Amino acid sequence: MRFFAETEVHFYMRTCLLVLIGVGVLLSAAANAEVSVAVGPTNIPRGDATGARDITVTNGGFAIAFAVDTAPPWGVARGGIIDIAIISDGELGYDIASLADFMPNDWSSWPTTYQRVTVEHETADEAIVKTVRDWGQAELETTFHIRDGDSKIQITTRMTNKGEAPLADLLTGYVVWPDGGHLIAEPVATANGSKESPGGWTAAYDEHWLLGLHAPFSDVAVSRGRDRYVRHDLAPGASRIFEAWLQIEDRGTLAPMVQTEIEFRQLASGRVSGRVVSADGDAVTQPAVVVTRDGRPYAWTLGNNGRYEIELPVGDYELYATARGYARGVTRHVTVDRS
Repeated sequence: MRFFAETEVHFYMRTCLLVLIGVGVLLSAAANAEVSVAVGPTNIPRGDATGARDITVTNGGFAIAFAVDTAPPWGVARGGIIDIAIISDGELGYDIASLADFMPNDWSSWPTTYQRVTVEHETADEAIVKTVRDWGQAELETTFHIRDGDSKIQITTRMTNKGEAPLADLLTGYVVWPDGGHLIAEPVATANGSKESPGGWTAAYDEHWLLGLHAPFSDVAVSRGRDRYVRHDLAPGASRIFEAWLQIEDRGTLAPMVQTEIEFRQLASGRVSGRVVSADGDAVTQPAVVVTRDGRPYAWTLGNNGRYEIELPVGDYELYATARGYARGVTRHVTVDRS
């Protein structure tokens, strides 16, 4: 069950900005757009998928291309996503990703003798792409669900050990590597000092896009969070299912990432919202409100015409506002609780 704080807080930003903060329920809406599938060289500008059997899927908010004939970068086996582009105002943007895929053991996707990529389901509401590959004595079956009006791709992989020997000390999970931009990663959560617990997300972003990887099972983060794995063994005949979500947004704000984590984990939460104005009382056209937790950047949201909002899990945070042409504002403490 999710709880929402009802208190309101107002505070001044010393360096030319005034931020008014309220806490309440955050509502969101996704625009609907039909899902479509095309086979052949991708139409994504600067895309790498040039093969005759490569698959491009669009849902009105983004387009992604799967490597069926095209060889992915870094010697990875075929079958993953090698192009991602934002669709904004009906226009397809440039490719912003190099690879999003499942890895059976760190970056060891070989030896493999087959990779089969098929469109299992295609309607205006949803497309399902399935990739079946072998990795040594294991079989990997990955499905990608792309849905109408959803900025998130659900990715599920069943890994089965078909051999007679155990597969030991594997680092298994998903990788998302952007083309440029910046990175921020929530570290794997820890409890009782050294004991690790699953969780964590990673986001790559620039001004007009965001790529996020939610991997609730992960307990190891590599390459600044681009790779998120779990360390495990797989006995002969055993299977394990891995589930993650690739989130694709058209703005470089972490607010949608945090909201998704709240929904997935069913966290108690509240909305921080309000206005950002200058010392003269004028609304700041495009403000950024940055949220830190325990002294580390946690999230930020981009405002419009002085208004902003972000949903946060229950807890203690530090917030400050900034914008082009303004200095950073004074940091103030904010508590989101269940009261």
